[in-house]
Amino acid sequence: IVKTIRHSRSEGSLFWAVNRTVTTMGARLLRNWLLKPTRSLIEIRKRQELVGVMVKSPIARMTLRKELRSIFDMERLASRIGNGIASPRDVQCLARSVLSVRQLGSLLRSLEFSMDVVDSPIASLRDSLIDRRLIQVAEEVVESLVDPAPSTFPKLGVGDSYSRVIIRKGFDEELDRLRGGEAERKLEIQRYEAMKRKDLGLPSLKVVHVQHLGHVVRLPRVSVDQMSDLKLPPSFTRVASTKAEVRFRCKELAELQHQWDQMDGLIFS
Repeated sequence: IVKTIRHSRSEGSLFWAVNRTVTTMGARLLRNWLLKPTRSLIEIRKRQELVGVMVKSPIARMTLRKELRSIFDMERLASRIGNGIASPRDVQCLARSVLSVRQLGSLLRSLEFSMDVVDSPIASLRDSLIDRRLIQVAEEVVESLVDPAPSTFPKLGVGDSYSRVIIRKGFDEELDRLRGGEAERKLEIQRYEAMKRKDLGLPSLKVVHVQHLGHVVRLPRVSVDQMSDLKLPPSFTRVASTKAEVRFRCKELAELQHQWDQMDGLIFS
């Protein structure tokens, strides 16, 4: 049905012969229908009526197919969001797909009016595509995210926040005001970095942002090996080491990070 017996390929199967879907979800649904056909006469007649409507309306069918091509795999995207592994772009694609589905509902409404038939078979299908609350949320998501939204949560630079790389500038005045402090963040980091370079006599000292650690001080291992631990500030705590460098968490940077995290929490609340 869905694969050939000899080569176990889709090409040449019944599914391959009848599949004219334009979305991943449509192909998956057709495949399931072929593998698990319904025995409900009501459902079978409903499907036949809908097919009949589309056969009699070639222009509407072409328009619907064109709109369907703009819809992403909403089932998979919703699953990723539900499992907490979605990226900003996944959310953006799902929101845009919801708005495309709304357009499908409008097209079906126009088709229903043109048929001038009582109890049209597409009425229930059209109604199932309209969820005003969901559409409102989708519009807010599309309006708020940068375009295109990042496909992964990007690595943050010194003084950066996710609000800057995900939320569109101009979406919210209060958000823009809070984000305006990011330039000051970078200046604070630069001042701290310059101060510690001078205090320790290490021009190679660098403040970097590390995922899961936040802002840390990075020193070449050669410099650390040449220094006594007594010369390192008591606020320095070694957190990671490699052959080339050693990273330290610092009390002052941790306090700054805490302040910025509170600000980001306010932004995303």
